Amino acid sequence: MRIREMQVNHEKQPLGCTCGYPVFSWITEGCKGKRQKQARMRIFLDSEGKREVYDSDWQQDIKSTAFCPNVQLSPRTRYFWLVQVRTERGEKITSPVSWFETGKEQETWYGTWLTPEKTQNQESAQKGAGKHFFVPEDLVSARLYLCTRGNPKIFINKKKVSNGYRVLANKEEEIPSYMIYNVTSFLKKGKENVLQFWDGEVLGELHMESSTGRENVLATEETWESVVSDAACTEKKGEQEPEDRQDRALKFSKFPEALHQYASALLPWKQYLLSGDEVQLAEQYGTMQKWVEDIHTVDKALCGTADQGLVSAALYYGSVLCTAKAAKILEIREAAAYYKKLAKEVKQAFSEAYLEKEEGLYTQSLTARILILYWNLAPEKMQKQLLEQVKEELECSEMKIQSEEPDWIYGILEIWRYSVVCGLKPTATGSGFKRAVLAPKPERSRKGASCTYESASGTYRTSWKWTEDGIVFRAAIPFDAKVRFVFPFVGKQIKVNGKRCKEEKMPEKLVLHAGTYEIEMKLK
Repeated sequence: MRIREMQVNHEKQPLGCTCGYPVFSWITEGCKGKRQKQARMRIFLDSEGKREVYDSDWQQDIKSTAFCPNVQLSPRTRYFWLVQVRTERGEKITSPVSWFETGKEQETWYGTWLTPEKTQNQESAQKGAGKHFFVPEDLVSARLYLCTRGNPKIFINKKKVSNGYRVLANKEEEIPSYMIYNVTSFLKKGKENVLQFWDGEVLGELHMESSTGRENVLATEETWESVVSDAACTEKKGEQEPEDRQDRALKFSKFPEALHQYASALLPWKQYLLSGDEVQLAEQYGTMQKWVEDIHTVDKALCGTADQGLVSAALYYGSVLCTAKAAKILEIREAAAYYKKLAKEVKQAFSEAYLEKEEGLYTQSLTARILILYWNLAPEKMQKQLLEQVKEELECSEMKIQSEEPDWIYGILEIWRYSVVCGLKPTATGSGFKRAVLAPKPERSRKGASCTYESASGTYRTSWKWTEDGIVFRAAIPFDAKVRFVFPFVGKQIKVNGKRCKEEKMPEKLVLHAGTYEIEMKLK
């Protein structure tokens, strides 16, 4: 038995966690029990657990995929936390102690923006600026908080500082984002040190904490010295600069412009389904709503060439539908009803613009056909035709997709294999894969299929394989999760873990709790 994947705001040991509504999550596994009966979370100011600041006590409604405690946190503080779980069989599991640190939040920045033009002893702009300072002998930890313009390089004692943690500030804050660096190991205790910046403007604070709890702060000021290029502080030729954690730009190859735009509404809902974080969904709902309202009319979505307009309209329909579902989860009933009605109107307009009852679909694009299948935009008869077309093309080409199709289609097809071929899908009411549907679609052209998915609730494993007289399904469901298994067709005989189902009670679906299952279906 163990508890793993302990995260705060969906990250392990973050340096800049928000103080307002932190969300904690973890995965429990290896238990004899199948479900969580109670859980308890505790937060401390020390790793020994002597200075407690929060104790949830034992509760039945603590959700492991997203728990937001009612706790007041201080900025720039390291906290330690653990969680305990009780199962319905009386087992008790205690997690290891993990930690997180809060960011500056709405604290005032001590420093001023530092540019070479404003430093003393120089009349013209120089490449960098620096400051010599003394580090106390009893230094315990040091954090550098830094806002930047441009792409400055940071050096402490001629060693480059990287692997920072990006914090996105609240909308009302003047500073939109900043970086946090753990620089404790860069500093020389009891000696003079030097901090230098090159190629860019910076606003920063270096906070140094001693063993007595005293804090020394070094902030950027106009009195800092301008310095000329130093060979010891330059990167080796051909050396690639490592990317900062949390600062990697999303890169898309040939990604449709439409999908960039529609991500504002699609991604928050997808993240909610995968993570189960209702707090995050509530924070992003305004963005979803604003984007959908910016389109304003159905006609505006149906734009561009035939294929461009089709893709745009399909994604717009998905955006409206996701916004309606989000409003329902957040219990914004009036908005949920409004967007549900709008989604129906978009679907009708899509059908009139791009679907022909007799001739079928006005497109040869694999991208468009997959989107229509994914969002269920065509009548049932046409959906089946499209599905056969897509399967035939994939089977014939074995993933050799037409050159005009965007590279990101590979990602969609991978998701399609998980959710259709193997049949694993999350549900809105049990987001974070606490509840899931397993509805595989076996194909005779394949001997079998399998997938393993690391969800927010734990590891799912599912597979199917044809036999001489039927088919065998296997599934592994993580702790505290529940799955609705839907049979793809009617069989003559069904066995679940070796136990035969009576013919008069031949099921069309099964409810599977945590555990491993082998489901045999005879077709002959």
